[in-house]
Amino acid sequence: MKGNFIMKKIISVLLLLSMLITCFAGCAKDDAPKGYQLVSGEDEIFELYAPKTWVSNLSSGVSGASYSLQDNIVVSAKTIRNATNYTLGQFMTLAIESYEAMDGYELVSSYESTTLGGEPAYVMEYKATIKDKDENGEVKDVVYKFKSVIVKFEATLTMLIYSAPVENYDTAIAD
Repeated sequence: MKGNFIMKKIISVLLLLSMLITCFAGCAKDDAPKGYQLVSGEDEIFELYAPKTWVSNLSSGVSGASYSLQDNIVVSAKTIRNATNYTLGQFMTLAIESYEAMDGYELVSSYESTTLGGEPAYVMEYKATIKDKDENGEVKDVVYKFKSVIVKFEATLTMLIYSAPVENYDTAIAD
């Protein structure tokens, strides 16, 4: 008799817990805009959203998403913490120097000073030639176009990069 009573108590507690878990799961806050998904890691200081039709890259440890593996269209973002050694302008100079080291680098639009969320930022577009494999596995040179947005908030730099082969660049940039 005492065993039945204890068993009923355990079952009651389990039912109560399952109801609470269901309630919390149903009440979970989702700030993603309609039709979008969060594709930034928990350790990032920003929230990056991509359309739900894109494939999240979070499983690889990279904040970002791919529009299509076939089209090679990717958006990614990265935070650089403790960037106290550089102003935003100095960092842009270093970034451009590293871009210029790429094969076939060409500045499409000179970088513009702007603001993002009220913080100073730079936006620029450039092209570079990247070695890529075609559908037969053969390596070929592909010209990619990039749009970079770099913003500094206190001692943290955040870089957002959209990239695609030149012929696919306009396909999903509006997303």
